[in-house]
Amino acid sequence: MASTVPSTTTPPSNPTSHTSGGCHCGTIRYTLTTSLTPSTVVRCSCTHCFKHGKLAHLLSDESLPTLTLLSPLPSGSTAPLIGAADIQAALATDELKEKVGGYQYGKKVMTHYFCRGCGVHTFTIHVPGVSPFAADGGLRVGINVNAVDGLDMSGEEWKVVGGYLDGRGDFKQAVGKVPYGGGSW
Repeated sequence: MASTVPSTTTPPSNPTSHTSGGCHCGTIRYTLTTSLTPSTVVRCSCTHCFKHGKLAHLLSDESLPTLTLLSPLPSGSTAPLIGAADIQAALATDELKEKVGGYQYGKKVMTHYFCRGCGVHTFTIHVPGVSPFAADGGLRVGINVNAVDGLDMSGEEWKVVGGYLDGRGDFKQAVGKVPYGGGSW
């Protein structure tokens, strides 16, 4: 069965906006240009996301520089890092590895980045050509919606997310409207 994994989030129902987020202790800070609504948020059934209680918002890094890393930055750098490729390269340096951890598991289709100080998972960058979300070779970014600053998720519309990802089944079922069970990574 061919995968029907979306290349980007659900089309926004409201205009694109600029928002910020980060970890609990403030070591990791970022800004994001996207449309973040309940319909653009998914819950993944993979064991990593499930155990972290993560809500994900997936976006393409190809259409615009969607993710900008404000901190931490390499020594001597004052300009933020814009786009997944630059962020991924900087986070691979020994200097930044002391502050930001990267975690891969299973088939290593994505790197989950987290703060080494407070442990909060902030965003994920999918591996081009390996991740079903980056099958076209472009980078994909996923943010942990729970790490976005000041997002009011108290409304009734937030009780049901936009969809569920079949993470435990290697995303073969793609996005569905009901939670997926079973499978393993």
